[in-house]
Amino acid sequence: NLVARLLDHMVARLREAGCRHITSYADPAAHLEAIRQAYLGLGFRAIERMIMSVSLAKGPPDRSSPPGYDLIAWEDRYLERVAQLFHEANRDTVDALIYPQFSTFEETEQMVQAVCDGGAGAFVEEASGIVLHGREVCGAIVLVRPKLDRGVVVAVAIAPAYRGQGLGR
Repeated sequence: NLVARLLDHMVARLREAGCRHITSYADPAAHLEAIRQAYLGLGFRAIERMIMSVSLAKGPPDRSSPPGYDLIAWEDRYLERVAQLFHEANRDTVDALIYPQFSTFEETEQMVQAVCDGGAGAFVEEASGIVLHGREVCGAIVLVRPKLDRGVVVAVAIAPAYRGQGLGR
């Protein structure tokens, strides 16, 4: 089967180049059984995942921060604390399987730094945000623009102790 041969070729070349992890996203409409079997035959695991997309033609709903919390634009001085938040929020989730950078704090910090340095597209400082409760980082979102007309949320997290209070909205 041609799909299996293409996948074999891709995996072999990426292994030769030193790649340690591959994540493949497939359109649900394209989940033909032959393609699924080709992936599974190479050791890929199918992971149920919710992916969302929105058109920004309409204005955003009115959302204000709960009392005692401040939403601020990205500041580099919080990078280490944001990386810790992303690591703690994702290390035991399906995201750690998809993105092994969440498995250790060091790798998460390197990932956040790489994103800030433009490694995933143009880092959008003014749209990325940090939620503070006093001086504590309790939430964050990081956004990049891989193309001029596209935005991608690289990571978003609320610290476990602060969940359920509407901060993610």
